[in-house]
Amino acid sequence: MAEAKAKEWEELVKKHTDTSVKVFGHYAAVKLPIDKGVPLWNPTNVAIGPDGVMYAANYTGEIYSLQDTDGDGLEDEAKLFCDVKDDGLRYPTSMIFKENK
Repeated sequence: MAEAKAKEWEELVKKHTDTSVKVFGHYAAVKLPIDKGVPLWNPTNVAIGPDGVMYAANYTGEIYSLQDTDGDGLEDEAKLFCDVKDDGLRYPTSMIFKENK
């Protein structure tokens, strides 16, 4: 059973791998199949929050939470988490989570 799951995961990652991006070693550039929620444009920073959720920021000042809604292990939905311009900031260049919040 575990072998079947590993093979299924390998095929899923292979399906979403962007071979036009060159990476070192055994790593791969995987395009997340985000097809639900708001459009995610030009992400510049990605981080995993203390809640295990993936967050992506872009140069327009928006930070999105990315969710895996179908349980396959790849995030497929983007939701606007916040817009830093609302707080008078230009755009996030990195993300850090304070006190697990």
